[in-house]
Formats: sequence, C-alpha cells, structure tokens
Amino acid sequence: LYYLQDVESIDSYITRHQHQSVKFAQITYERYCMIYAEAYTVIQPLVEEVVLSDTLQKRKELILTITKYLPEAKAHFAAADDELRPQMNGVYFDMTQESITFVASDGHKLVRNRVFSAHVDEPSAFILPKKPALLLKAVLPKAEGDAVVRFDDRNAEIQLTDYTISCRLIEGRYPNYNSVIPTDNPFRVTADRMAFISALRRVSVFASQSSALIKVHVDQGTLTVSAQDLDFSTSAEEHIMCDYDGTPMSIGFNGPFLIDVLNSINSNDIILELADPSRAGVIMPAEQEESEDLIMLLMPMMLKD
Repeated sequence: LYYLQDVESIDSYITRHQHQSVKFAQITYERYCMIYAEAYTVIQPLVEEVVLSDTLQKRKELILTITKYLPEAKAHFAAADDELRPQMNGVYFDMTQESITFVASDGHKLVRNRVFSAHVDEPSAFILPKKPALLLKAVLPKAEGDAVVRFDDRNAEIQLTDYTISCRLIEGRYPNYNSVIPTDNPFRVTADRMAFISALRRVSVFASQSSALIKVHVDQGTLTVSAQDLDFSTSAEEHIMCDYDGTPMSIGFNGPFLIDVLNSINSNDIILELADPSRAGVIMPAEQEESEDLIMLLMPMMLKD
C-alpha cells in the first residue's frame, strides 16, 4: 500500500474462498488469506485471581532489572532457550510475605533480584515467558499509574493504565536457585564498573572466536584482563586499579557474558566475589539500590595454564 498512497480510490474485499482482492483503476491484486478471523486467539479468563499491585515506577525497575539484558545477545543474557528445560525459558517470580524475587538463568549465568519493598499476603510463584517480558520492557516506559498482575495456574494478566498484557505461563517447577549461589567466597574484589567494561571490550577483540575466553587475574590492588588467540598468534592484556588485598588468583570467564553482566548493573563500582577458579563468581553492585538485593552469578571457564 506504500506505493498506492497517491491513488484516490481503492476497493478491498474478502471473497467467500478466503481470498483478498484489491482493485484500483485497471489493476487488480489478489492474495490468499491464511487465517480465518474466527481462529484468532481468544484471551482465556482467569480462574482464580491473586492480585499483586505496586507503583509503576517501582514495577518498571523490578521488571527491567531482569529483562533489560534479554535481547542483548542472540541466546539472551539470563533466560535460557532450551526445549528440554522449558522452565528455564523465562523470568521466575517468587513472591513471599517478606519480598518478591525475580530470577532468570540458563545454567551458565544467573540473575537474582530480591525486592523488599513489594510483597504479597500469601506465598506464590509463576514463570513469565521471555516474549511477554520483552513486551513489558517496551510498554512500561510509556505507561503511568500502578501495575496490577493477576494470575492463576496457567495464565497471567498484567494491567497498566493504557495497556493490558495477557499471556500463558510456563508450566513446571523452577529449580532451587538459592542452592547454586555461593555464600562463602573468601576473595572480594572491588573495581570500577566502566573501567572494567572498557578493558573487557578492548581485550575481547583478541580472544579466541570459538571460546571467547577472558582471563581475569587479581593481585594486590590490580585487576588484569587478558586474552589470546593461538590460531592467529594474537594476545592482549590490560591492567586496572582495584581494591583487593588477598592472595593472587586467576579465573576464566566468557567475555560477552561478563560484559552483559556488568552492563546490567547501575552502580559505579562492582564487587566480584571468588573462591577458586573452578567455582562460580558472584557479581553485585557495590551500592545496592534502595530495598533491593541484586546478585549475579557467572560460571567460570577452564584456563589452559
């Protein structure tokens, strides 16, 4: 229709054989309509309603904290894309009387954002698929007022001032995410987030394309980021200042994953907690936002040396 904008009169109708015919002047276009109007998806009513209401400003922060990095990479940052484990292919809402926790993980990385300013009367949980989560990210900045989430065992409805999103929830039980988060990491590194990201981006250019392995070495007051590609005989190394007074230690991470983790944090400084090269690293903001507890976990990669 872009090329027909100068035409004064256009006739369009649907035939009984589900063909659409468009006529103007002495030209006729015809195409087959693949879907009947009666086949359009009908919104399923909720069986039992459990209402969760919070201000939109806080709701936007809660949702975007988990979903804003989902489109960052092709495989998405936090949620998985695994047909064998559909429960991992979304954002988990874990609601209790004390807090609401938002979790996303694909087995290699995990994000947990616990918010203490929002809660429900009775404990409940559901798994929101990635697509509705991305829709929320798009419409929340345009909306005003409160956000109300109603859900039952199969469906969820999210009401904003001018928008309503209805979706089918992911069925199944979400894994116990708290059991995989280390709590006894003895090594604690504090570094400038933007300096760390800048160094990673420059060094990642020289990393192996097959593994994207980045080596992070911490020593007294210094954090070293290095990478090498043996196939092309290239390597790079950068040093940034950090706050660390423990024993020297090296650990390997996937470069793009580590950059995505750091990009999703708003704090100027980040804290990296480590135990040994074979255990996951825990990354968190040096200054948590009010009434929030944000933790990100990234599994290590084996270093060749």
